[in-house]
Amino acid sequence: MGIYCSRCGNINLNALRIDAPRAPWVAPNAAFRPVSINADGIHVVSQPISASFMMANCRIAAQGDDGLNINTPMAQITAVSPDQHTVAASDYANTFPFQNGDTVNVLNGATLQFQQQLADVQVDSGQHTFYTATAASLANVGDLVFAANAMSMNVQITSNYFGRNRGCGVRSRSYNTYIASNTFDRISANAVSSTIDSCFYFEGVNIIDYTFVGNTIVAANAGPGANYGAVTIMGNVPQFNPSGVPIPGTCTDSTAAVCFNVTVSSNTFIHNIFQPGNVPMTTVWIGITDGVGVADNSITRQSGVPVPSFELFGVNCVNTLAVGNVCNGGACSTSGL
Repeated sequence: MGIYCSRCGNINLNALRIDAPRAPWVAPNAAFRPVSINADGIHVVSQPISASFMMANCRIAAQGDDGLNINTPMAQITAVSPDQHTVAASDYANTFPFQNGDTVNVLNGATLQFQQQLADVQVDSGQHTFYTATAASLANVGDLVFAANAMSMNVQITSNYFGRNRGCGVRSRSYNTYIASNTFDRISANAVSSTIDSCFYFEGVNIIDYTFVGNTIVAANAGPGANYGAVTIMGNVPQFNPSGVPIPGTCTDSTAAVCFNVTVSSNTFIHNIFQPGNVPMTTVWIGITDGVGVADNSITRQSGVPVPSFELFGVNCVNTLAVGNVCNGGACSTSGL
């Protein structure tokens, strides 16, 4: 991993290069060695809400996972005390992403919708619990909690290169996200993915005001088993048993519109690689969003690359508009947008 940053303030990266070294005995035109087996190029978590993340003119390539991952760790509630003032929770790595004084938001575990806010919690990390003076009256086992004061609120990612990595180019779970004029080259999974994951890795949060404009995407979803779209916004939730307790290891798409204001416009998508056995990949796949604009994108599929049922696909979205998109010189097949 090139950079890992937790609870960091303002981050401004310019002309940073994280790429794979060549072995001295390798011919100049040979493949690069991977930097890591399964780590991101840059991983930012729990950034204070007063801070900003700026990244420009950087090159992040040949990583073992995502080029850039910005997220707010969430935890799943495992118990609420009878008096509703002590909450136990655990996340993917069995850690506890809270500090004394945090303001904790509670999301419904089945719908990802906001439930309530608990201010100035006091933490017992050893017991994976926090105490709240305000009764957690709307919190239940299986619901999600995250520190609302430690989430990225201003993200700008411009004029960068993300390429040849195993994972996504950019994962950004944040508010006020602007991704423009970047190149995404031979990404094994999605070029960009903003997935609220409450099943496995417990990474959030809900997306608000997200703009993806003027980027060039070549051979996204080029790896085996890739799915959804070159651009993907969605939410995952576990299945629940009749008692309302989440079933471990289960996962399904969320259905409630809990993300807001997503724009995907004036991008160039070139599909020129297809892995045998993969399902033909959609270009834009957006779910659970209120307010979607997909406009003036150019999408080209070279000969031999299968065409999906829909190039532009929305599910459980409202207030949508898809106009001016061109696919191989003609109209784009569209559903739900």
